[in-house]
Amino acid sequence: MGFRSGAIAYGRFLVHGGPEEADAALVERLAAGRLGPMPPGDPPETRSGFTAGGHVLDDGFEPGRMIHDGEVLFGLRVDRHRVPAEVRRALRARAEQARANELAGGDLAMLGRGARREAREEADEQCRRELREGRHRASKHTEVLWRVRDRVVLAPVFSDAGVTALRDLFREHLDASLEPLGAGAIARHRLESAGRGRDYEDLRPSPFTPPPAQAEPEAGRDPTLPLVPWIATVSGEAQDFLGNEFLLWLWWRIATGEGAANVAGGRLELSLDRLVDMACAWDATGTQALRGHAPHRLPEAADALRGGKWPRKLGMLLATAQTGAPLTLQGDRFIVGGLALPKPEDMPPTEHETISLRLSGLRDLDAAILSLYHAFVDLRAGGGWPSVRGSMSAWMRGAAGGVGVPVTGGVRPTAAAANSVAAPSEPVAVGAE
Repeated sequence: MGFRSGAIAYGRFLVHGGPEEADAALVERLAAGRLGPMPPGDPPETRSGFTAGGHVLDDGFEPGRMIHDGEVLFGLRVDRHRVPAEVRRALRARAEQARANELAGGDLAMLGRGARREAREEADEQCRRELREGRHRASKHTEVLWRVRDRVVLAPVFSDAGVTALRDLFREHLDASLEPLGAGAIARHRLESAGRGRDYEDLRPSPFTPPPAQAEPEAGRDPTLPLVPWIATVSGEAQDFLGNEFLLWLWWRIATGEGAANVAGGRLELSLDRLVDMACAWDATGTQALRGHAPHRLPEAADALRGGKWPRKLGMLLATAQTGAPLTLQGDRFIVGGLALPKPEDMPPTEHETISLRLSGLRDLDAAILSLYHAFVDLRAGGGWPSVRGSMSAWMRGAAGGVGVPVTGGVRPTAAAANSVAAPSEPVAVGAE
């Protein structure tokens, strides 16, 4: 499952430094970062290296199979060397029993402290020996897509350990550094490139609704502004809340039937379906997860919005003129998941061409998502936001006709989008001209 086949999930990273072209020289540098033989002595807890991308043992580093239209597709392998706790306890118990049989007639209760210490040391040595032999190794393989000219990496690497491994390999073998791009970082780069870095620093969470009655004021902060508690515990940048406001903005536009049809020079159509995960922006009323057809139209969704809950993740159907697919988007970390690209009617003759076609469809949809978010960021940091925020607040309070009421007369999806998911909710073109 990944960029080659199946459902796609990824986070986004910006590459600073390193190669500027996807060519044979880059593939050679990736090959130099493959995982080598185990060094002498006790193995480290984790080891990581690059693969050619096909599987955890793939060392076929060949430009002709890894490079696709200026992008390089490879893999990250992380090996974890750790004796399971149950095995370690069992080895220690066996060593203690052997000493009890020899010294105390088989009675463990009579075994002295020194003998128990010797048994523990024997078990620990056995653990080290088994690790050196390659036992108790768990390998994880992750596909990585590097858009070299765009200086962007897409990869389903979300844990701190995985990010650290990928960063270390890029620094050591490619003379490059990786910057994770959550919603805040994407907005920061967007606004800084337009000379509006100060506008970014001044952004604060929008008070779409009053705080719930259960909300407790926090000393030293504005009680009229939401806390957005997951930003402090999960996300990496203070303005990552913009991703959640982005999801809320999409939801509002779809529910009210508004939106322009042109994004990044083409038509973009969007509908919500399948999944809504929400959390209280005021850190007062907990979380909520809704599943099924059009869960955003359920009364529970309307109640949650009125009570100050914001979307953390939304399921949606995104369609451009070229392709369409269902996906989920986690707003604050800007993580795409469950992206199920439609299969082509005529399969290409080779595996390389098939993968290239998939990556082309991914490139189109990813550009649409990013363009849509850029349009929101421009609006959010502009003078027209207070008016939009007021309209969204009225909608959330139910003054705009009810959150859960379907909107008729929306733009229909393209054929590619209609074929990619069963029974989509009524879509509305969304974007910015």
